Amino acid sequence: MANTPSIDWWNKQLPPEDRALGFVDHAMDQVEGLLDYIIGPSTMPEVVRVACIESFWVNVRLLTEFLVKLTNDTRNCDARAFAPTWTKPTGDTAERLLNDWNTASAYVMHMGKERAPRELVDITPVTDEDLRQTAYDCRTVYEDFIEALRQSVADSEQA
Repeated sequence: MANTPSIDWWNKQLPPEDRALGFVDHAMDQVEGLLDYIIGPSTMPEVVRVACIESFWVNVRLLTEFLVKLTNDTRNCDARAFAPTWTKPTGDTAERLLNDWNTASAYVMHMGKERAPRELVDITPVTDEDLRQTAYDCRTVYEDFIEALRQSVADSEQA
């Protein structure tokens, strides 16, 4: 294919930083966009509905790791790589997202003991309102990050 742009061309068009932020934007879109498919009655095949639920939780986990957990794992980047003044959020929203991260980890990402407990008495169902709150919490922290990112860009342009 003679007209196919080279990898170098693509790397100049979409630098790694832009690609990474695009994945964060995509995760936010998935969290909000999937709500209509996972809340309430559904006519979708169950396998598709479950895939939507799992995608929701995977993206909640990604956003929480990127925006809230802020680990020093060198294999991953977080919000501080793009907005150096970003600090770990605190308060109820951050606490709920950390609990959601645990939910996603235990019930979607890993085959841990919580996923298949010996007794079902300890399982609390996730309600539609819980899912809406999770999406709202993700949006709240994401918007704070976008504002910090804008400020970081403005600061670097003034320097």
